[in-house]
This record gives sequence, C-alpha cells and structure tokens, in this order.
Amino acid sequence: MNRRSFIKTATSVTAAGTAGATIEVLAQNPPRPAAPAMQKLDIHTHYYTQPFFQKISDSGGQFSFGNDMAGRTIITYNGARFFGITPPMTDVAKRIEDMDRVGIDVEVVSLSTPNVFFADAKGQPEVAKMMNDAYAELVAKYPKRFKGFASIPMDAPDAALNELHRAINTLKLNGVILLSNIRGAALIDPRYRPFFEEANRMKICIFLHPMLPVVADPFKDYNLGPIIGFPFDTTLAVAKMCYDGMFKDF
Repeated sequence: MNRRSFIKTATSVTAAGTAGATIEVLAQNPPRPAAPAMQKLDIHTHYYTQPFFQKISDSGGQFSFGNDMAGRTIITYNGARFFGITPPMTDVAKRIEDMDRVGIDVEVVSLSTPNVFFADAKGQPEVAKMMNDAYAELVAKYPKRFKGFASIPMDAPDAALNELHRAINTLKLNGVILLSNIRGAALIDPRYRPFFEEANRMKICIFLHPMLPVVADPFKDYNLGPIIGFPFDTTLAVAKMCYDGMFKDF
C-alpha cells in the first residue's frame, strides 16, 4: 500500500469511528423535549355584573356611585373614591380582547371592594351566592381563560362556612377573596375564627384585597383612597394577623 492509499484508508476509518462515537453519544443523551410554553396568569383582576352594582345602588348605605373629573363612573365609601368602573369589568368580550392584546392567558377574577360587605349580615349570603354563581358560570363558559376566587358572607358565620364549602366543593372555584377589614372589623375578630380554621383545614388560597380604612375622611382628596388608604389598611390588617399569632396558628 502506497502512502496516498494508506492516508485515504486511515481517514475513512477515523471518520467512521467518529460517526459511531457521535451516534453512541446521541443515544446516551437524547435531545431534551422543548419545554411547554409558560402561561401568563393575572390573579388580581375584578369582574362585576350589573345586578351586583344595582344591589349596591339600592343599599343606600355608605357606598354610593358618582363620576370623576373625566366623567367615568366611580364608587365611593363615605365620600372617598376607591375605584372607577371600566368597560372590561362588566364586558366579557372586551375583557378577553384586552387579555389577548397584552398576552394574558388566564385571569383569576375576584369581587373587589366593597365585595359583599356593603350589605349587613342578613344580606351578605344572598350577594355572595349571586356573585359566586356568576363566577362559576363565567369559568364554565370560558374554562381555558378564567378561574375565580369566591366571596364569603363573613358576618353570617354559619352561612360563611356553608358558602365556603359550596364555592369550593360544588362550584369548583379556586380560593377566596377577603378584604383588609370587614365593615370596619379586623380579620382577627373572634367571629371570623371558625372560618379561618375551616379554610386552613381545606388548604385553600385566600387572596387579601385592600379596603379603605374605617375612617375615610382623610382619604377623600387627591384620590388618596387607593394610593394611600389601600396599602395602609392592608399593612394594618397583616400586622394585626402577625402579632395576633394567626400565621402561627394556621
């Protein structure tokens, strides 16, 4: 074998050996499957129905409707604004359009301030049932786009436990929304202890949403309710829960 033939043969053997080694390595380390696309969830978003707004309007209590300087409808608490109503809050088609526009896959909707607590203990169960049913219907109609947090009539202890079980076990909602105070009462109030005990036993998610402080007068000007009042009252609520030992108990 001359020199040129030897080099050609050696090169072929080396190439074949390299190819075999490559195949062996690939067999030992197969390519990883592509990771599934991560869904984008919005867990702080609110959905209302017109019957709910009508019940607030009919209540004649501390909550009332008005208009801001831009002409938008707002809800106030003892004269202090705490939120404005926008079309996607009541229009599901507009909501889905906005979700697609900003790339939100799933929304976990909840009933914001005043939740069911514009009503007294006697009226809260009816409002909670109405809105939890509405949320369940929304999720059933658009199961890939919406999930929901239930509202609970906290001032009616027996009804609170019944609605908790119904909302989670029957309606298949995904947790509960509570406000930072319940008609002025702190969440550590002994009246609410049975609810937290059962919620803890059921291992459910509780979403704590801000409410205006009990004394709303300082927050009437400059839209200070949401800007200052909300974080203040939420901080107060969580601090009380910490010092009371609630997070240690549950």
